[in-house]
Amino acid sequence: MTVDEYKSFVPEFSKSNWVQDDLKCIDFTESSKSYKWPKAGLAWMDGYIGANVAPTPEVQIQSSLLDIVETTPVSRKYYLTPNAAEGILRRVDNQGRKLFEPLRVALEIEKAKK
Repeated sequence: MTVDEYKSFVPEFSKSNWVQDDLKCIDFTESSKSYKWPKAGLAWMDGYIGANVAPTPEVQIQSSLLDIVETTPVSRKYYLTPNAAEGILRRVDNQGRKLFEPLRVALEIEKAKK
């Protein structure tokens, strides 16, 4: 991708300057200079750019979670095994953490299939 293509994806980047610099050669420990990213940044190849990007897009994009969720059956190799469920529960208990109750119940049911 070119710099212009990256800038076109994030409108705020188009208002910023692309700095041609070798990041490997910059001494970030130098106390006389301040190195602070704005809210967003991109380092790529031999340059970088930063911009104050809003946490939400200026223009709303219509989308649905179903656009990205897999709706066709997936292989069993991606399923949680009883051993994995047991391991998750063991680690949670050993660390003194508390799971969301429906998740704990689901893991206990899966563990019982062992």
